[in-house]
Amino acid sequence: MHVEKDCYKSMLLSNLAEAFLVRLKTRKRKPIKPATLAIFSSYIRNHINPRIGALEVESIQNKQLKEFAEALVAKDLAPKTCHEMVALVQKIIKSAEDESGNTLFVRNWNREFILENVADVREQRQPVCTKELLREAMKVRQANTDKYRVIVALLAASGSRIGELLALRCGDDGGHSGWDHKNSLLTIRTSLWRSQEQKPKTPSSIRVVDLATPVNEMLQAYAEASCKNPGDYLFATRNGTAFTAHGLHKQALVPLCIPGFHSLRRWRVSHLKMVGTPEPLLKAWIGHSNGNDITSRYDRSTEDKEWRQTWANKCGIGFDLPEMVGSARTTSSRRTKSKITHTLLEPSTEKVSSYQASDDDLPAMLFEPPTESAGQA
Repeated sequence: MHVEKDCYKSMLLSNLAEAFLVRLKTRKRKPIKPATLAIFSSYIRNHINPRIGALEVESIQNKQLKEFAEALVAKDLAPKTCHEMVALVQKIIKSAEDESGNTLFVRNWNREFILENVADVREQRQPVCTKELLREAMKVRQANTDKYRVIVALLAASGSRIGELLALRCGDDGGHSGWDHKNSLLTIRTSLWRSQEQKPKTPSSIRVVDLATPVNEMLQAYAEASCKNPGDYLFATRNGTAFTAHGLHKQALVPLCIPGFHSLRRWRVSHLKMVGTPEPLLKAWIGHSNGNDITSRYDRSTEDKEWRQTWANKCGIGFDLPEMVGSARTTSSRRTKSKITHTLLEPSTEKVSSYQASDDDLPAMLFEPPTESAGQA
């Protein structure tokens, strides 16, 4: 934000914060993601402005920022949230520039002083799903749980983030995220947040995720049973719009007793570690950077499709997949395009394409008792 030199001393933090958000929305270089903008707006509206928004920016020093951090702790907010809001205030203050691009409010922030009474981020709770939880979840046979068990199974078997999974479409059109049944893989190009498609979390998140054959066949049975057409969202509501993470948490995770979407991603990483997956391949599937050392930059092993697929089946998934039974039906005969219904029907006398997965599909090594060191991975 550009500010006249003769008026910047009386500027309030709330005014600068508003200008900061406008600049984020309109800038051409590195456009901000909708999810990040929503988080910043929420932090400013609910915490920053009520506490220090009325202060003149010139007056906000280390002492004032420390008091703000301690007020956040008193609200019992998570350490990560407290760290993020302190950093956001610093970004807002730094955003004020004169017409020549010089920073107006130069600060020498003392991080140790400011965050003295805020716990480290590494102390936050990070639940991990277990093999036992997954196996029990796959057995749940309540009404309307089939599609949700497929979602949970795919998250645990691929390590995808929930936004990445929601953006998946049937087939690969080269522009969106998609499931390629023929090549047994997911191509991650975008992520979905509140029905808005955006770039994934990091550049490394744009990737392919090879699926074990049983997982690929489970998706094929699901797609056939729910009348999926090329280009449809793989997981969608009855009218074809993609699910939201909030709705899925309530409808899928709570009934199946899964402790959060990211717990399934942690399960996948732990499982791949325990079965000895090569580190470059693990990072490629999960969407993490492979590092900046020379060796990692030379490594092109993950570009070999056959090698990746061999490892996908060798690693397996470590739990039974849900059974897929049902037949397709449309919601209205007057619609030109078949709409999707996700309620899988009871078995009928008609022959239905289905796939029933079991532990027999997976390598025996996955079910051997883990060593003590593996259990702690």
